[in-house]
Amino acid sequence: MIRVAPHRDAALPGDVRVVRVDLDFAVPLSDPLFDVLSDGERDEAARFHRAVDALRFAAARAVLRRELGAALGAAPAALRFLRSDRGRPALDAGGPPPLDFNVAHGGGHALVAWSPLRRVGVDVEPVRADWDWRPLSRLVLGPEDARFAAAEDASPLFFDVWTAKEALLKADGRGIAGGLDGFSVLSGDADRPRVAGATVLAADLRRFEARWLRGIPGHAACLAWSSGPGLA
Repeated sequence: MIRVAPHRDAALPGDVRVVRVDLDFAVPLSDPLFDVLSDGERDEAARFHRAVDALRFAAARAVLRRELGAALGAAPAALRFLRSDRGRPALDAGGPPPLDFNVAHGGGHALVAWSPLRRVGVDVEPVRADWDWRPLSRLVLGPEDARFAAAEDASPLFFDVWTAKEALLKADGRGIAGGLDGFSVLSGDADRPRVAGATVLAADLRRFEARWLRGIPGHAACLAWSSGPGLA
């Protein structure tokens, strides 16, 4: 069974909602959960080579539709989506979008976040202790990140950095094409990433706040949101 539960954190803005999806890879794509998917989403799921990847995608989209439909008082299957020129998804409402949302999936989980008042970005990744991340360190870690991640067993910190940067760049709208090493997020605070750096990118990203979402076993996750109201 695929389980969906709200992530509760008093430190998040009251208008920001996050749900966690616990995946069950034995659930078939014929399950009623997926009845709300569009033909295009079904086709996209079918293009994945691995069944687990197809289910991750389909479950995240189905839960997104159901949660946004409930928030808007709309039929989930009737929601339409578009993408920005940078590939960021948004509601196709025929005018200004009524809310902003973001989706991530990785390992055994997916996250769906949304807000009617501000931009949001989210990421979740499985923490793979046996994976050597160090060859990627110069492409991912900023100067402050590298300083804090200098410990012998820094794998959890690396995935904290990765998810925080993904969430911030997704909230901003440029995605990881914006460059992961152009800013730092580690500051010694175990709960909140802090954007640091002298680059233009770092200056842009300071309009966002973020928080790591703890409590997902074997995974790192982070949510980012714009400090002030505004969906643009």
